[in-house]
Amino acid sequence: MAKTDNADLPPEINLEGLFHRASLFDSVEELRDAGFQIVRDSEKRVTVFGHPSAPGYLFKKFLRDVKRPYEKQLESYQKRIRGARALRAHLDALGIDSIVVPRKWLCKLPPRFRRKGTSDHLVVVEKCDLLDRDKVKKRYGALPRETVRDLCTIFFTFARVDFSSRNWPFTTDGKIAVIDTGYLKRIVKEMSFRRKSYRKNADKLYTEESRRYAHSLWDELVEQRAAARKKR
Repeated sequence: MAKTDNADLPPEINLEGLFHRASLFDSVEELRDAGFQIVRDSEKRVTVFGHPSAPGYLFKKFLRDVKRPYEKQLESYQKRIRGARALRAHLDALGIDSIVVPRKWLCKLPPRFRRKGTSDHLVVVEKCDLLDRDKVKKRYGALPRETVRDLCTIFFTFARVDFSSRNWPFTTDGKIAVIDTGYLKRIVKEMSFRRKSYRKNADKLYTEESRRYAHSLWDELVEQRAAARKKR
């Protein structure tokens, strides 16, 4: 049985009140009729939606018409939670405050949603106030070296980063928000894999100066890793 976070939800999230009928996740139209605002609708992926009564949060769930087994749906939710928590622990350990990870909770829905073959879980996500795409790209075009270094610690530590301005936009207060953490996990493979993964993401930085600086940090990050392992 999946460990859920219902008890740790912020008090303003009332699952019983928000999700008041069993047919709510049958379709996007059902959600809209109940007053939810659709952020992303997908027939194959998770649907993202919000509600005026919970303005600081979003919800992520596979709807009934998505052809994905219950176990796979739950596994996808769990990956999102694990990735977010692993990255937040990394940022906290290094004292990085230029990058933020929205908090995520895996929640079990009220009993009315327990239907055969469907998931009675969903993910609650802390909502970030984001800049529009043009402003995000402009920010990436003038990244300070300190922020490039912070990003590079993530490129070095995690696999399946999928760095892009769309997945890693800027917030209105100037921080990078890592939105997509569904596939993120710590690298445990050999150094050659780590180097390949690192280079792939460093090459996605928006300016030649940022890319060159990122590549120059590789040896330093390797030395820091080796020193940390000796202390264990």
